[in-house]
Amino acid sequence: MKILVTGGLGFIGSNFILKLLKKNKNFEIINVDAKLYGSNKKNLESIENLDRYQYVEGDITNYDILEKIIIDCDAIVNFAAESFVDRSISNATSSFDSNLKGIFILLELIKKYKKRLIHISTDEVFGSLDEDSANEITRFNPSSPYSATKAGAELLINSYFITYGCDCVITRCTNNYGPRQFPEKLIPKIILLAEQGKKIPLYGTGNNIRDWIFVDDHCDAIFNVLMNGKSGESYNISANNEINNITIVKKILSIMNKSEDLIEFVDDRPGHDYRYSVNFDKISNTLGWSPQISFNIGIRETIEWYIQNKDWKLMIIGDDASEYAQGLKKYLSNKYELKKKIIFTGKQKNIRELLDIGEIYVQPTLDIGRKEGGPVATLEAMANGKIIIGSNISGIRDQLLDKFPDYLFPAGNIIELQKKLDNLMTNDKRKNNQIGEIFFNHVNEHYSISIQKRETELFYQNLIQQL
Repeated sequence: MKILVTGGLGFIGSNFILKLLKKNKNFEIINVDAKLYGSNKKNLESIENLDRYQYVEGDITNYDILEKIIIDCDAIVNFAAESFVDRSISNATSSFDSNLKGIFILLELIKKYKKRLIHISTDEVFGSLDEDSANEITRFNPSSPYSATKAGAELLINSYFITYGCDCVITRCTNNYGPRQFPEKLIPKIILLAEQGKKIPLYGTGNNIRDWIFVDDHCDAIFNVLMNGKSGESYNISANNEINNITIVKKILSIMNKSEDLIEFVDDRPGHDYRYSVNFDKISNTLGWSPQISFNIGIRETIEWYIQNKDWKLMIIGDDASEYAQGLKKYLSNKYELKKKIIFTGKQKNIRELLDIGEIYVQPTLDIGRKEGGPVATLEAMANGKIIIGSNISGIRDQLLDKFPDYLFPAGNIIELQKKLDNLMTNDKRKNNQIGEIFFNHVNEHYSISIQKRETELFYQNLIQQL
């Protein structure tokens, strides 16, 4: 059986592919992934040379790419989605493209070639519930652009089943956790920040409730639906494991022997739903599926995986489609054998959470003749308590030379940059945190809003006096 998996470099998709190929040697997988934010090719590096697995870089909005693949496939399992709620709030365009336009392309193709589609939706289509749990006929009530586009996709799928008789099945799952999840998500973010002894930001009061399911259980449910699910039906998937966010954080901190003092409450996000909950009676009664992994076991396995797979990585934030970026990626991969350690995020508008995850911020201007005015990105990283390494050029030099000359390297001198990174990477976490705190205090002392306001006022006062 040949299956097209879309979004297979992501968290759930990659776990599904690994499980499917392990489960049955008669399965072949073609994985189409656009390598967008949240994708990680390393998730499937263990099978990249397997004859039964093929990776194709492509977007599900690209009709031509998908058509060539779907012709020879028996079924499609669609994981591809823009799944970051915060990002959909700041900019809904990508959610619309991936979650609605993409599903339209898939539906047109399965209609044309008579293929089976398993669409992975979300419990968020039901919105916040004060009590009880949503079943398969509960009214949709999405509250974010992300959940609205997922609800819209479901309605579109249902219309193709009714109108054209397309073989479509929908699954809706609660919050997943486990290995290979993108570190911006709640549980891996808690683990990674706690391991570094850094503050853990928690929205509001931390009392928002989610139903958590181990990713292996979810993948088993999807496989069951793929093989046995009835066309035109939808199936809710959960573990009946409702836990509020503050309890999640405290449990992880307890397992890791970390202090609850690391918890830092922050302003709640807009439209933050209080509680999600779905029951899985239908899939249990009709397909015989039920979750097998308890939260106590699953969360310990998850923590262990992230600790064991934690390694120094180079995350490059910027436009990875540019000629310069592609040249840099190729150079680093070939010359320094860093291919598996380089993550290009693409262009990002809000890097706060990426800065939270990282430890060292490098402003690596290599052009000796280049000048910087006042690199705001450097100040942003300082304000997040990051260690800064920068080229010894104007702008960067002006911010660092007086107090931190040891963290400057000659522009264009990669060897010196490497030496400074090596020194920092051999430091213990406590020492690096202390250095980061010094940078934080420096930017607050010299570049805070109040200081900038005062200096601006003085500038105009002097200017008026001269006139």
